[in-house]
Amino acid sequence: KDAGMNVTQGDSSVAVGESALKAATTSSNNVAIGRSALTSNTAGETVAVGAFALGAQTTGFNNVACGFEAAENLTTGQRCVMLGYEAGRATTTNHNVVAVGYQALRDNSDANAASFRGAVAVGAEAGRSNTGQNGTYIGFKSGVSSGNANGQVSIGWEVAHNNAGNHNVAIGSKALYTDSDDGSADPGGYNIGIGYLAGYGSNAGGRHNIALGFQSMYARTSAASVVAIGKDAGGSITSSSDCVLIGANAGKTGTNDLT
Repeated sequence: KDAGMNVTQGDSSVAVGESALKAATTSSNNVAIGRSALTSNTAGETVAVGAFALGAQTTGFNNVACGFEAAENLTTGQRCVMLGYEAGRATTTNHNVVAVGYQALRDNSDANAASFRGAVAVGAEAGRSNTGQNGTYIGFKSGVSSGNANGQVSIGWEVAHNNAGNHNVAIGSKALYTDSDDGSADPGGYNIGIGYLAGYGSNAGGRHNIALGFQSMYARTSAASVVAIGKDAGGSITSSSDCVLIGANAGKTGTNDLT
């Protein structure tokens, strides 16, 4: 019903489903399959498959959305790929975004200027609640609750799960699991955690740390400018600063405030 009902001069378009491609008049090369898919669209070169997929798009183009409510609220954004149930559902005007997986980059509402423009999220719930910019989230629940963190790179299962710090790099399951927002203009960031559980602990405001190895800097809280390399290296570090610990178990036990 009402699929492509207003098309007059458009070429090479496909509309299947109630109200699919309903508003289009002269646009071409669109594919809309599913109830209200591309229902508001007036531009061209777009693919929407799934109920309400790209339902709000007006002048955006070169977008691909597949899945129920995938990119449902995207209006003028361009060159986006949203694949999966509710993938990229809340974004409206951003460009060059890739969200692949169940609820990947679901909650971004463009409250932040140019928020997650150029972001990439691959995996179920990857970057789901992120409202920052230019992040890369790969893996199940990678950066799922990363808030308004900017420029993060998170690769692995639940890596940087609750990480709100800017420009962190986390590679390995649950690496840099929590960098809490300390309320400052620049919350805990510029940290690197590589390895299973590397830099796992809650780090409110701690910056410029490097944790390489299984459970390195596992207990960190507000530590800053610490380098820990090796299995369990810096395991006892919580609030220390300006330390270098190299080797398996280096600084694993003992005082929490090395200098």
